[in-house]
Amino acid sequence: MIRLTLFIRIFFMELVAGNLLRLPLFILNDTLAERDIEQPDLCIDITLNQDLIDELCVNPDVDNNACLYLDDYQLEAINSAYHGLLQESHAAQLQISHGPLVAAMLTTDDERVFVSPHMDFMPTFDLGLEGEE
Repeated sequence: MIRLTLFIRIFFMELVAGNLLRLPLFILNDTLAERDIEQPDLCIDITLNQDLIDELCVNPDVDNNACLYLDDYQLEAINSAYHGLLQESHAAQLQISHGPLVAAMLTTDDERVFVSPHMDFMPTFDLGLEGEE
């Protein structure tokens, strides 16, 4: 089992509008440190648009974070205990810290909080140079 609090996964993502960013979410409670990273409670899917891509390219200073509130995202309940949450009101945000590291947080109206592990974010870009001579 991988300890969630110590887990930082590096993922490479081509930053192109329309690409999907998928992050696992875990209920924030006393058992978080013992959770298996392969068994999240929820997954959040965020379709990248140009505004979000511009924000994701920011690498904040060591002492700062950037917070991006999300209007457009989809949730999937992996743990059957949270299927009802999909019909409830909730809000999501991405947090970017120095590295850059990216994490997601979801809050519900009844004050439950779900978090993703911080992922070491290594963006790649399509510079449109393929095929040029």
